[in-house]
Amino acid sequence: MEDTKPWYASQTVWASIIQMAVGVGVATGLLTGTAGTAIATDAPGLLVGIATTVLGVWSLYGRVKASKTIG
Repeated sequence: MEDTKPWYASQTVWASIIQMAVGVGVATGLLTGTAGTAIATDAPGLLVGIATTVLGVWSLYGRVKASKTIG
């Protein structure tokens, strides 16, 4: 990319970080009220949390590795 900016000025970076935090919160049951029992009783919630976290990592990786602007 031609112009650079600090990582903390990127909306994509912040959205990815928040998405990963929500994914971890859902997967562990912290955001669903099932903390400690998420694996045993809330398998769909666990899968959604894991998927959300993985997608957040993927989008953050894509933003860091981007070499061209979207036009």
